[in-house]
Amino acid sequence: MTFDRNEAIRFGWDTTKKNLAFFIGILIISGIFQFLPDVFNKFVLQPVKGNLILILFRMIVILTFAAINMIISIGLIIIPLKFADNEKPQFADLFSGARFFFKYIISSILCGIIVIIGFCLLIIPGIILAIRFSFYMFFIVDKDAGPVEALKSSFNLTRGHTWNIFIFGIILILLNFLGVLALFVGLFITIPITMVAYAYVYRQLTSESLEMAVPKADFLSETKKDIQPKIIDISYKDEKMGKMIDETEKSKEDILEQNQEERASKYDDVSDSERKKRDKKQRKEKSSSKLPSKVQILSKIGLSRTGELIGVDIGTSAIKLSVIKKTKDGYTLTHLAKKSYKENLLSEGNIIDNNFVAQEIKNIITANKIKSSIAACALSSYSVITKKARLPIFEEKGVKIEKSKKLIFEDTASIEAEIENSIPFPLRDINYSFHVLGLDQEDENFVNILIVAAKKEIVDGYINTFKMAGLNLVLLDSDILALINIVEQI
Repeated sequence: MTFDRNEAIRFGWDTTKKNLAFFIGILIISGIFQFLPDVFNKFVLQPVKGNLILILFRMIVILTFAAINMIISIGLIIIPLKFADNEKPQFADLFSGARFFFKYIISSILCGIIVIIGFCLLIIPGIILAIRFSFYMFFIVDKDAGPVEALKSSFNLTRGHTWNIFIFGIILILLNFLGVLALFVGLFITIPITMVAYAYVYRQLTSESLEMAVPKADFLSETKKDIQPKIIDISYKDEKMGKMIDETEKSKEDILEQNQEERASKYDDVSDSERKKRDKKQRKEKSSSKLPSKVQILSKIGLSRTGELIGVDIGTSAIKLSVIKKTKDGYTLTHLAKKSYKENLLSEGNIIDNNFVAQEIKNIITANKIKSSIAACALSSYSVITKKARLPIFEEKGVKIEKSKKLIFEDTASIEAEIENSIPFPLRDINYSFHVLGLDQEDENFVNILIVAAKKEIVDGYINTFKMAGLNLVLLDSDILALINIVEQI
């Protein structure tokens, strides 16, 4: 998995466009401090040659301005990093890097020595090393890492991304060259885009490598860090699984229980022999038409290879996250976390702020030291349209009945026609899927189909959010159908 160059530059452009006055301000301030030493040297200190005291004073002034410019350089890392984290930086952040000053000096010297040695070895090794160490300052600012630790972390972070970062750097250089061609005024736009885009790439890459992840203090109070793992063999019934149902979703649980009670009451009205026959028939139908079991689903999405799967629930006012890991005894629930918010995260099923939600998911993953990047999620039921359709069977097309008696419906044209008639959105604006429930019990010339559809803008919003969070979203389900599937399987 690698970062998206276009997405990073787009994020840099959007951020610069919204905060152009702020960026112009910090660039002017940093520029003034860059040129002040030359002005001081030329007009104030230059005429006083030969005076030892004034020469020492001149050296102190030059070193002072050099230290201030180093602190400003650190501030120019802090500010875009805050934008990448959806925080609002202030002008004071430009001078807030003093605490990293000595780490900055030591790490810069070490990096410079290593890169120079690389350039002495036929240049190319130097370019590669410069790329591999390009994020060391981000680790110092973001993780408060030591000089050696920051260099090691940057080297590990960029493993497998060297070529992509090189191309990305060339693009940013060309972008700033265009700013120079625009009478240097364009640099007030291209430099902020470069800074923010590079910080965004750092955030994308750190979502994959969490070796140095440090949880934020304000999050720890809401994260269940000490949860005891429990084994869940999802091939068999586990009554404890019911505890995983969120308390905010009690209504769905009540619906399922009510349906079970209704089925039980119907059984009470028949004799034992009839009940056995009915049970046998239902088991037979269920084996040929039920939704795929959790084991089959997890196998299809690659859990057997990755070992861990992250389940993310994005609610109106909370993000909940769990991780299951495949073990020899079944599946272990290894992590469970929740973070609540005062403001809504969803509006009519859409994620309101994709960048904010993506960063919050990253923070939860970081705080819990989760290393997997394979994720599953479910859309809320009110943003998904479900419909049971009854379609005719044609001999030349439509339904195939395999030896296993599994029904495979192939007449997608009929399904699309049914969707157009029953769902108030054009096909081009939705994503849909369907599942064959089985032959109609009243008329075997018809087949029952369950159709599930959601607007593309909602689905794309979830996909983009997980992509920005550095996760590979392999499964996007409907929450109520996922819950029913779990109940049926356990």
